[in-house]
Amino acid sequence: MGKLVKALDSPPGRMVNSEGAVGEKAVWGKRADWVDDYGNLSGEDVGIAIFDNPKNLRHPTYWHARHYGLLAANAFGLKEFLHDRHQDGSYVIAAGGSLTLRYRVFIHHGDFLQAHVADAYRQYAAGE
Repeated sequence: MGKLVKALDSPPGRMVNSEGAVGEKAVWGKRADWVDDYGNLSGEDVGIAIFDNPKNLRHPTYWHARHYGLLAANAFGLKEFLHDRHQDGSYVIAAGGSLTLRYRVFIHHGDFLQAHVADAYRQYAAGE
Protein backbone atom coordinates (compact mmCIF):
# COMPACT_ATOMS: atom_id res chain seq x y z
CA MET A 1 0.00 0.00 0.00
CA GLY A 2 1.99 2.91 1.23
CA LYS A 3 2.33 5.58 3.87
CA LEU A 4 -0.77 6.70 5.73
CA VAL A 5 -1.58 10.25 6.80
CA LYS A 6 0.48 11.34 9.84
CA ALA A 7 -2.62 11.54 12.08
CA LEU A 8 -2.89 7.74 11.82
CA ASP A 9 0.71 7.17 12.90
CA SER A 10 0.91 5.23 16.15
CA PRO A 11 0.67 6.99 18.56
CA PRO A 12 -1.68 8.79 18.48
CA GLY A 13 -3.31 6.45 15.94
CA ARG A 14 -4.04 2.81 16.74
CA MET A 15 -3.38 -0.35 14.76
CA VAL A 16 -5.29 -3.63 15.12
CA ASN A 17 -5.60 -6.81 13.07
CA SER A 18 -8.32 -9.42 12.55
CA GLU A 19 -6.75 -11.64 15.22
CA GLY A 20 -7.15 -8.96 17.89
CA ALA A 21 -3.48 -8.00 18.00
CA VAL A 22 -2.96 -4.32 18.84
CA GLY A 23 0.06 -2.15 18.01
CA GLU A 24 3.02 -2.44 15.70
CA LYS A 25 4.91 -5.10 17.63
CA ALA A 26 1.87 -7.38 17.72
CA VAL A 27 0.80 -6.76 14.10
CA TRP A 28 4.11 -6.56 12.16
CA GLY A 29 4.98 -9.79 10.39
CA LYS A 30 1.87 -11.59 11.59
CA ARG A 31 -0.78 -13.25 9.44
CA ALA A 32 -4.26 -11.78 9.46
CA ASP A 33 -7.28 -11.31 7.20
CA TRP A 34 -7.10 -7.55 7.66
CA VAL A 35 -5.30 -4.73 9.41
CA ASP A 36 -6.93 -1.45 10.45
CA ASP A 37 -5.27 1.86 11.32
CA TYR A 38 -7.49 4.45 12.97
CA GLY A 39 -7.18 7.75 14.74
CA ASN A 40 -8.31 11.36 14.81
CA LEU A 41 -7.88 13.49 11.71
CA SER A 42 -8.88 17.16 11.97
CA GLY A 43 -11.27 16.44 14.84
CA GLU A 44 -12.89 13.42 13.18
CA ASP A 45 -12.33 9.78 14.14
CA VAL A 46 -11.47 7.89 10.95
CA GLY A 47 -9.66 4.77 9.86
CA ILE A 48 -8.47 2.69 6.97
CA ALA A 49 -8.44 -1.09 6.77
CA ILE A 50 -6.88 -3.30 4.15
CA PHE A 51 -8.55 -6.64 3.46
CA ASP A 52 -6.66 -9.66 2.09
CA ASN A 53 -8.72 -11.70 -0.37
CA PRO A 54 -9.17 -15.35 0.71
CA LYS A 55 -8.09 -16.47 -2.79
CA ASN A 56 -4.72 -14.69 -2.55
CA LEU A 57 -1.42 -16.50 -2.38
CA ARG A 58 -0.53 -17.40 1.23
CA HIS A 59 -3.82 -16.13 2.66
CA PRO A 60 -4.07 -14.91 5.32
CA THR A 61 -1.17 -12.72 4.35
CA TYR A 62 1.66 -11.37 6.44
CA TRP A 63 1.57 -7.65 7.22
CA HIS A 64 4.31 -5.07 7.05
CA ALA A 65 2.85 -2.51 9.43
CA ARG A 66 4.88 0.18 11.15
CA HIS A 67 4.03 2.82 13.75
CA TYR A 68 5.07 5.63 11.39
CA GLY A 69 2.14 4.95 9.05
CA LEU A 70 3.40 2.20 6.73
CA LEU A 71 0.75 -0.42 6.06
CA ALA A 72 1.27 -3.12 3.42
CA ALA A 73 0.27 -6.71 2.78
CA ASN A 74 3.39 -8.79 2.10
CA ALA A 75 3.07 -12.42 1.03
CA PHE A 76 6.76 -12.53 0.10
CA GLY A 77 8.63 -11.44 3.24
CA LEU A 78 8.67 -14.85 4.93
CA LYS A 79 12.42 -14.81 5.63
CA GLU A 80 12.12 -11.62 7.69
CA PHE A 81 8.75 -12.36 9.27
CA LEU A 82 9.59 -15.93 10.29
CA HIS A 83 13.27 -15.23 11.05
CA ASP A 84 14.10 -18.29 8.94
CA ARG A 85 16.78 -18.00 6.27
CA HIS A 86 15.34 -21.08 4.53
CA GLN A 87 12.05 -19.27 3.84
CA ASP A 88 12.82 -16.78 1.08
CA GLY A 89 9.19 -16.03 0.20
CA SER A 90 9.73 -16.45 -3.52
CA TYR A 91 7.01 -17.69 -5.82
CA VAL A 92 7.72 -18.97 -9.32
CA ILE A 93 5.35 -18.04 -12.12
CA ALA A 94 5.71 -20.26 -15.16
CA ALA A 95 6.41 -18.63 -18.53
CA GLY A 96 3.14 -17.21 -19.82
CA GLY A 97 1.55 -17.60 -16.39
CA SER A 98 0.28 -14.96 -14.02
CA LEU A 99 -0.41 -14.25 -10.39
CA THR A 100 -3.36 -12.13 -9.34
CA LEU A 101 -3.52 -10.62 -5.86
CA ARG A 102 -6.67 -8.84 -4.70
CA TYR A 103 -7.18 -6.52 -1.75
CA ARG A 104 -9.88 -4.11 -0.65
CA VAL A 105 -9.28 -0.76 1.01
CA PHE A 106 -12.03 0.11 3.49
CA ILE A 107 -12.09 3.75 4.65
CA HIS A 108 -14.36 4.41 7.60
CA HIS A 109 -15.55 6.73 10.36
CA GLY A 110 -14.85 5.83 13.99
CA ASP A 111 -12.64 3.05 15.27
CA PHE A 112 -12.62 -0.49 13.90
CA LEU A 113 -15.46 -1.60 16.19
CA GLN A 114 -17.73 1.35 15.41
CA ALA A 115 -17.09 0.84 11.69
CA HIS A 116 -17.82 -2.91 11.90
CA VAL A 117 -14.59 -3.70 10.07
CA ALA A 118 -14.82 -7.44 10.84
CA ASP A 119 -18.34 -7.58 9.36
CA ALA A 120 -17.22 -5.64 6.29
CA TYR A 121 -14.39 -8.13 5.82
CA ARG A 122 -16.76 -11.12 6.14
CA GLN A 123 -18.97 -9.61 3.43
CA TYR A 124 -15.96 -9.01 1.21
CA ALA A 125 -14.62 -12.55 1.75
CA ALA A 126 -18.06 -14.00 0.95
CA GLY A 127 -18.11 -12.08 -2.32
CA GLU A 128 -21.02 -9.84 -1.34
